[in-house]
This record gives sequence, structure tokens and C-alpha cells, in this order.
Amino acid sequence: MSERIGARASLAQTRIAWAMTLQARGGAEDRTASAALLRQALDDAEALGMQAATQRARRLLSGADAGEVQPHDAPGAH
Repeated sequence: MSERIGARASLAQTRIAWAMTLQARGGAEDRTASAALLRQALDDAEALGMQAATQRARRLLSGADAGEVQPHDAPGAH
């Protein structure tokens, strides 16, 4: 929905949340999909000047590369 209506900020946040869910699930394909979502979220967050989302996407992307979710990034840990 966010993509269709051009809500890039909302879409970036949604992609980050979905990527976190995939990372938590932990399958090899999940890590690949998570990394792709995080790269998309990072692109939008940087373009929109969303500093917190940019930092979070970068941190999670490094976790996606390592195949792990940091405890402070786990879904529901806000």
C-alpha cells in the first residue's frame, strides 16, 4: 500500500520491520530477502534524510550479512 501511494517514509519503515522479521526467522533465503529489503529501505531513508531509519537499516544490514539479529533490533524490542 505505501508503495502505491508514494509514501516512501512509511515504506522504508515497513521494509525495515519486514527485514527484521525475516532475520529473526533465520533461513538462508530469509537472510537474502532481508538484505534486499534493507538495501531498498536504506536507499529511501538516505534520500529522505531519515537519520534513525538510515542508522537502523545499516546496523541491520551488517547483521543480515552476518546472519544474525541483534537483541535491540528484534521485532517488538522498541
